[in-house]
Amino acid sequence: MTVELVYDPDCPNAAEARTNLRRALVEAGIATQWVEWNRSARGTPARVKGFGSPTVLVDGRDAAGAQPSEAACWRIYEFAGARSGAPPAELIACALVAAKRRERPSGAARALAALAAAIALVRLASPAGGLAAAESIPAASSAGTVAIPIEGMTCASCAAQVKKALRALDGVSDVEVSLEHRIARVRYTADKVKPEDLVGAIDRLGYKAGPPTLADDAP
Repeated sequence: MTVELVYDPDCPNAAEARTNLRRALVEAGIATQWVEWNRSARGTPARVKGFGSPTVLVDGRDAAGAQPSEAACWRIYEFAGARSGAPPAELIACALVAAKRRERPSGAARALAALAAAIALVRLASPAGGLAAAESIPAASSAGTVAIPIEGMTCASCAAQVKKALRALDGVSDVEVSLEHRIARVRYTADKVKPEDLVGAIDRLGYKAGPPTLADDAP
C-alpha cells in the first residue's frame, strides 16, 4: 500500500492533514510510512500535481474520491455534515481500510462467493417435489430491485462512495445505501445492467458485496 500527502507549502491546512493522516493510520491499524509531495517542488511527479492542497492519496486514489484537475487549488472537504480544509481522519481511515481489503488475495474464498452469488440469483421452488418455475432476478427489458449486503462500510463516506459508484452505472435508476444495516437497495433495468455488474462496482471500491436478492419494489 502506498500513502501520499500532496500539499502546497503555504497551505494553512497541510499541518492538520498530516495530523489527521497519522491518526487515520492508527485507527485503521496500518503501520506504514507515507510520502509527501510539495506541488511546487522540482521532481514532484505530474500525476499528483493535479490534486489540490492538501490531498491524501491511497494507492494513487484520492481519499475523498476526487479526480485531478488543471485548476487544482486549496481544498474544502465536506464530511458528516461538516466542512474543513483538511481531509478528516475518518475519511482517510475509510480509504485505508478499503485499500487494505483490495490487497487481500482472491483465491478459493472469492470463487466460492461468486458461486454463492450465482446460485442466489435464481431460487428454485419445488412444492410438489419436482422443479418448478424459478423466482429470478428480473429478466431482460424489465425493471427490478435487488438488495445487496455489503461488508466493510465503516462510515458515512463509505456509504456515499458505494452509492456514487452504483448510480454511475448505466441502467441504475435509484440507490439507497444503509450504513446501519450494511445493505444497498438498487433499482435497475435488466437489459442495461446485470446484478453481477452491481456486485463488481462495489467490490472494486474495496468492500465485499454479498449475493444480491430480490427486494420489494413498492415505494
